[in-house]
Amino acid sequence: MSRVVLDSEIKDSLSSSAPFKQFLEQAVFIDAQSTKKVTVDDDFFGTPRGKTKKGIPITLDILDVPETAVTEQLVMHGYFAEMLDMILSPMARVGQEPLGSMGHDAPLACLSRLPLSSFYYMQQLFAEATNPAIDPLREAIVMSLECPIGPQLMSCDEGCSAAEFGRPHALTCGSNPARRVVLDEPILCPWRYQQLLDLDSERDGTTFPFSVVDTTYRIEAARDLRRSGALRDFSGACALESRIHDICEEAEAAVHDGAGILILCDRRAGPSRVPVDALLAVGAVHHHLIKSRLRSQTAIIAEVGSVSSIHQMCCLLAFGADAIYPYLAYAALTRVRPTSTGAGKDSALSELSLNKMVKNYRAATHAGILKVMSKMGISCLSSYKGAQLFQCIGLAVDVKNLCFDACMSSLGGVGFRALQEDALRLHTN
Repeated sequence: MSRVVLDSEIKDSLSSSAPFKQFLEQAVFIDAQSTKKVTVDDDFFGTPRGKTKKGIPITLDILDVPETAVTEQLVMHGYFAEMLDMILSPMARVGQEPLGSMGHDAPLACLSRLPLSSFYYMQQLFAEATNPAIDPLREAIVMSLECPIGPQLMSCDEGCSAAEFGRPHALTCGSNPARRVVLDEPILCPWRYQQLLDLDSERDGTTFPFSVVDTTYRIEAARDLRRSGALRDFSGACALESRIHDICEEAEAAVHDGAGILILCDRRAGPSRVPVDALLAVGAVHHHLIKSRLRSQTAIIAEVGSVSSIHQMCCLLAFGADAIYPYLAYAALTRVRPTSTGAGKDSALSELSLNKMVKNYRAATHAGILKVMSKMGISCLSSYKGAQLFQCIGLAVDVKNLCFDACMSSLGGVGFRALQEDALRLHTN
């Protein structure tokens, strides 16, 4: 017989269906209370332990590389002088996103003569209203960047039929739910990142094994196609596209092997290896795992050198990254900081410790991410991740289908070959 179910009865039934308090106690929180401060002498570039699926160790340590090689890394990953002086320097100095005049008169990335990454082909979507959907300053209390990552274990109720599967009452937490890692912020400092890697060791009988996937490819493979001509051919396979497919397969194999955390790492980029565009790699792996029904079994951490601005970080989060470790951006902060002899363009930075600069930079990035989320009326990072609230302008259909499936596109154009050529131009500069 039908009856009215009261609100309190529903809540009591759901709250007693599983030991949720125990689940929360088992969660691992990585926040400011559990990390140490960064000093000038701390190693920002400690390499994660482990190897790629093909057994290639990740060993590059920028601190052991000459100053000229650090500059080569910055150029290879698309940094330029204006980015250091006009974006990173103000963020490190005052902890806020730099202000600029309205209007953007630069040509579209697909029409530009400069070698640009896929980040420049993305434009943010926003709620078209006269007032912001959420005010990130006055309504900050309702916004949060805290987000759990890692494997999610859900199962169907015992005896649940296929027809019932998918109803709200049919899905419950499994009897042995996977522990979650709760990050207070998505942009990891060196010590938050190290603490995340330390979860690979056994703790309370549970581990969070991670796997490092190398996101670089041999420059010889790209040069072979370069010599063959058709550099601006927008169709056909190339070394970049082939490597992205390999990365997806390596990621899938790692998840099957039990990796709860996938680290997409481009530290091996150097004279003989070209970094895969970070946004292409993250987007492709994210969609590949979704199609393979494995995405909820792992977290994607982007350890990339090409990410430094708020727009780039929002792109990675919106296209599938759970957290970001911008190791080369921290190296760039050491470059904008004046030396003890007074060299440097921003004298105000001379009074700041490296720890303070990193803190200011991360505060600026997180405030910027909240601002971008607020423009679409999103208050929690978990609702923004993977939402693809961007439109791509000037990317070919094959790039969009592989890396940005279901993303809005206003104009086609540049394919994998052109993106690879831009990467080679940055590499040779």
